[in-house]
Amino acid sequence: PRQTAFNLRSNNIILIKNRAFSGMPNLIQLNLEINKIKSIETNAFDDLNRLRLLNLSLNQLININENIFKNTTRIEILDLSENKLTNLNNSLFQNLEALQTLNLQKNRLKFINQFHFDKLKNLRFLRLNNNQLSKIEKKSFD
Repeated sequence: PRQTAFNLRSNNIILIKNRAFSGMPNLIQLNLEINKIKSIETNAFDDLNRLRLLNLSLNQLININENIFKNTTRIEILDLSENKLTNLNNSLFQNLEALQTLNLQKNRLKFINQFHFDKLKNLRFLRLNNNQLSKIEKKSFD
């Protein structure tokens, strides 16, 4: 299929399995907001190497596997707002070199360190408001 946008907004999705979108290699926009997603398997987005926008806002995510974005290097906009994220793996965003907008607002993040965003050289907008941040380490935004 040549579909470039897929909207699964406002459903009852709880889990995204490995290679869930393997039949959609041309996908550029994927909207999964307002679901009940608690878990995303490591290779769920592997076949989406053209993806530019991924919206996972308003879900139930507590943790995200560090390799989840390893093959989605073209993502420019990533929305993880209004989940229940408490911690970010140091290498979670390391392959997202094209990322320009990262929305992490309204989560439960407690700290930021120098490795969370260090590979995001094209990042223009970072939203961290309404978290539980109590510690921001030195060189976190260099």
